[in-house]
Amino acid sequence: MIRIAVLVSGEGSNLEALLDFEKRGGNPDGRIVLVIADRSCSALDRAAGHRVTALMLDRQALGKKEFERSLLAGLEQHRIDLVVLAGFLTILSEKVTERYRRRIINIHPSLIPSFCGKGYYGERVHQAALQRGVKVSGATVHLVDEVADGGPILSQQAIEVLDDDTPSSLGRRILEQVEWKLLPKTVASYCLYMERNMSLSQKLAECRYPGRGIVCGMNERGKAIIAYFITARSIHSKNRALVAEGDTVRTKAVDESLLVDPSLIIYRVMDRLGNDMVV
Repeated sequence: MIRIAVLVSGEGSNLEALLDFEKRGGNPDGRIVLVIADRSCSALDRAAGHRVTALMLDRQALGKKEFERSLLAGLEQHRIDLVVLAGFLTILSEKVTERYRRRIINIHPSLIPSFCGKGYYGERVHQAALQRGVKVSGATVHLVDEVADGGPILSQQAIEVLDDDTPSSLGRRILEQVEWKLLPKTVASYCLYMERNMSLSQKLAECRYPGRGIVCGMNERGKAIIAYFITARSIHSKNRALVAEGDTVRTKAVDESLLVDPSLIIYRVMDRLGNDMVV
């Protein structure tokens, strides 16, 4: 399961679209576990309404350096795999984009490469489009790198520009007819892509289990693996993580300071005998 953080700055309608899409089962491979705002905004209320953890990091009060330090700390603390920018107005530095390279998605209200980059945000985008006289506009979902709106394009969708459109009306139609649908679908597709391409080590990293279950997966050479384990329902069960060790999987303590008897928690749960799996 891909753990998603959504970064916001305003009303949060795209956040709402993502959460509603997830609630309807539209993204079985991802889950929004964190919302971070760079200012006080109504998007935080939307997160609370869906019982999603939300943080407000005041970009102006903190300053750029401390803001990004706090942002990265929050993403790491919640073990975020994918970051989605949904109306997020702060430009992320190369330090952040490199840390989450190919793991940050943004939606921009134009058909990139038109009307994008530095200075193109909000109604400025639609004002520029109308001044140029374009007949179609739309939205683009793309990966984020060090160049503003310059990352690889994941998806685009166009709508017709009407003769009587204003920047406000064009922006509203793009938001409602394109963004609310395109962003959730693209995020879901990218989560599926990430799940299929995630290494065994990444899948097992700090993956806690409740005390009984089955692990099915694939090793680095593409061969299927399966493990069945039963453990006591004690405090130790909440302190276990699965880690890869060669062609097998074992458990480890998440917090070794909580161990009373290591034999209760550290053991191998499966092995191989020739071509057979021993469970």
